[in-house]
Parts: sequence; structure tokens; C-alpha cells
Amino acid sequence: MLPIISDADLGHPSAPGEYPFGGATVRVDNFHIAAWQRAPSTAFGAILCTRAGDTALRFALGQNSVKPR
Repeated sequence: MLPIISDADLGHPSAPGEYPFGGATVRVDNFHIAAWQRAPSTAFGAILCTRAGDTALRFALGQNSVKPR
């Protein structure tokens, strides 16, 4: 099961970029920053972005918010 991630899970990022999440990294876009500024409790489902043969676990955030935990 893929994680649901909030801004608190990533240390309240204020700019797009890659942020640590457990043993993985999560890509955050301007869209997510704007959503968190409007509604800090917003959470997004993660999308697995790890490529075959890559040993690093990478996620991106989806575009649809989900019910906060």
C-alpha cells in the first residue's frame, strides 16, 4: 500500500523540491505547496517513481487530495 503524505510528514516544506520521507524521497511541486498554504491538513497519495534497477525509493505526490489521517 502506498503512503498518504501531509506537509507535516515532510517537515512543512515551503518550496518545491525533494524531501526525505522515511527511507525514501518525495518530490513536491508548486501545486502541493499552494494546497498546503490554503489547507494545511491536506494530504496526498504517493505515486511510486522508483525505476527498475534503482536502489533508492522515490515517490511523487498525486494531484488529488485525500482525506487527512
